[in-house]
Amino acid sequence: MENKRIAKFPDMSGIREDSNGGDGPMNPQKYVTQEELKEVKDELSYKLDLLEAHLDTKFETVNTKFEKVNTSFANVETKIANSKNTSVVWFIGTSLAIIGVLVGLHFF
Repeated sequence: MENKRIAKFPDMSGIREDSNGGDGPMNPQKYVTQEELKEVKDELSYKLDLLEAHLDTKFETVNTKFEKVNTSFANVETKIANSKNTSVVWFIGTSLAIIGVLVGLHFF
């Protein structure tokens, strides 16, 4: 029966025996300083604040448009209710007029 490997160990053949693991001076292409990191962080924070303000104005514009649409719907609903009332009044008035004409013709 064969033993199975559970974990692979990294290849250590390229490391010198007397090395302490340091690679010498830092390569500026790979690493940033604390100052550079802070500058980038501040710049990103500023850009995020600008984006948030821009989105707030866009949301406010959209909310204003929705309020106008809601007002328009309320006006339409009011007009429909008024037209229903007008229709009911017309129907009752016309019915009374027809009944009056029929009663008048019956007794004439």
